[in-house]
Amino acid sequence: MKKRIIIVTITLMLLVSLGFSYAYFTRRIVGKGTPISAKAKELKIIFTDNMQLGGTNIEPGWSDSKTFSVKNEGAGKYVYNIIFKDLINTFVTEGYLQYKITSPNGYNMTEYVDIPKSSTALDKILAENIEINSGETQEYTVEFIYRNSEEDQSDDMGQKLSGTLAIEQFTAPTLADTIKAAYPSSGERSSFDSVYEATALHTTTDYDASGSFSGTSYYFTGNPNNWVSFAGSLWRIIRINGNGSVRLLYAGSGST
Repeated sequence: MKKRIIIVTITLMLLVSLGFSYAYFTRRIVGKGTPISAKAKELKIIFTDNMQLGGTNIEPGWSDSKTFSVKNEGAGKYVYNIIFKDLINTFVTEGYLQYKITSPNGYNMTEYVDIPKSSTALDKILAENIEINSGETQEYTVEFIYRNSEEDQSDDMGQKLSGTLAIEQFTAPTLADTIKAAYPSSGERSSFDSVYEATALHTTTDYDASGSFSGTSYYFTGNPNNWVSFAGSLWRIIRINGNGSVRLLYAGSGST
């Protein structure tokens, strides 16, 4: 198959921290970044580059990199995550649009990996539970690439990638977090006319007793491994409520 050349413009916007927005087949520059510092509790994230990414027409095979540092100005050790905040990535292909984070004294990746896909704005953790001591500064480089291929890459025409590279305080995952990590959401069901045989975690809007919106609820279909052993008893996970709590059904004594 003859390869179709993809001409793109990639631009980057700065929000509170490093943000970026890619759009294929457009030449509109949406923003020009400048170095910025942003406080996150006792951490300071410092962007040492001009944050405009690209800004010229490129072809597959393009690459660029940006650097930042994280400094602990507090009195004790701090634990943080590196995240994509409000990430939207509707790119279709796999193995082409990728990133790698490297650091001489912080979190370090040895290989490029695909940017997570998401059709709606979600926060995605890229690295978690990173420790930084008081007075320490950790330097980072984020490399972005769109790999060249002899295959047809035109499926990515018109797709969107946007989000913000940021840091957040690390907190141990809850049971709800663990469930959602094990079973990525399949979204809302479009029909309830028949039994849904596939094992999946679906979403629905949740309301409290007063009828007010309380968040997104998650529930299983199919035959998931949704058993929990706790305090010598078996429980079955029924639903994640809109407020983040987990609804369990008692299933007798014993263990899984």
